[in-house]
Amino acid sequence: MFKWYYTGRIKDSIILRYGRSKEKRKDCPLVSLALTLDASGFPIHTKVYPGHISEPQTLEKVIDGLNLSDPIVVMDAGISTEKNVDFLKKRGLHWITLMRGRKQAVPDRKADCQMELKDGGLLRLWSLEVKEEERLVYVHSSNRQETNDSILALKRTGYEEELIALDRGLSLPRRLKDYERVLRKVGCLEQKYHLVSGHYKVVITRKEDSTDADSVVFTKLPQHDRHTQASGGTILRSSQTHWSLERLVGFYRQLNDIEQTFRSLKSELGLRPLYHRKDHRIEAHLFISILAYYGVHLIRKKLNSRGFHQSWHTLRSELKSWQRVSVSLYKTKKEKEVYRLDTDQEELPSQRAEIMGLPRENNIKKC
Repeated sequence: MFKWYYTGRIKDSIILRYGRSKEKRKDCPLVSLALTLDASGFPIHTKVYPGHISEPQTLEKVIDGLNLSDPIVVMDAGISTEKNVDFLKKRGLHWITLMRGRKQAVPDRKADCQMELKDGGLLRLWSLEVKEEERLVYVHSSNRQETNDSILALKRTGYEEELIALDRGLSLPRRLKDYERVLRKVGCLEQKYHLVSGHYKVVITRKEDSTDADSVVFTKLPQHDRHTQASGGTILRSSQTHWSLERLVGFYRQLNDIEQTFRSLKSELGLRPLYHRKDHRIEAHLFISILAYYGVHLIRKKLNSRGFHQSWHTLRSELKSWQRVSVSLYKTKKEKEVYRLDTDQEELPSQRAEIMGLPRENNIKKC
């Protein structure tokens, strides 16, 4: 489910509605697009919903509209509520998703198996629990650990430095000292650094017989170390209890390639923002963007099979050197010749063009 904002006013529209926007555009109405993909990442079902619809509530409608015999539903954490999981269990469908809630630290035992990624990263897998209808697998990614650690370190450093500066300012002239205002300032810092503020305990003391604060002291809570240890780990839930760990994780990781193409759908392919006012034009705009997504994913799929794993943005940059020039010359009023010439290509664009089945055209066509 994706939501795009509309830069205009609502006028006689059914699908444009105000709702929660991930882009923080609360001033703009939204439109929602539900997109169902097959195992290869190609769209097989789409539907436009009003912008204020809840994403988890659309799963049942989408499943009923697919009419597939035995699908495997792969969900991200956004729609994997217990209600949706129970719905899939009652329908007898197989599913794979991430566990919602607080992250857990890496198990203190040797990993059951390892997987090397194409970009040099490493996945370590632990089988946590296998029940009659559900299996839990702990997945630790070295790449994710590195990325999350850098983000946590940056946020924690900023939060601690601002608290230290606030405490030092209590003894300096023309700095914030009023106790109530210091409380509000700390509350603003907690909102600003909400990702890490829960890892600290902040104590603000007040001077006796005064309205000023005496000190601002923070200490690290156990969540600090626990969150650091769990920054690169996730837990997979699945009904496929008989699958191996490698197959289960590899099947779920197909979402990564799909999400890379989605980023192109939201940016280079021009899906958002919307500038159309009427519902049928909005639906047409979304439909054309989905067709463009289909073509982009087909190209990336062919290249991935031959070992090229670049994003669409990188591919576009590399193929810019390849240009096709068409020149039309009229011999008579009704007869013309079209000369099509391709510019000289570099080595990498030539390889990609060959894989995608794009022939060079240096020919003359008479019309």
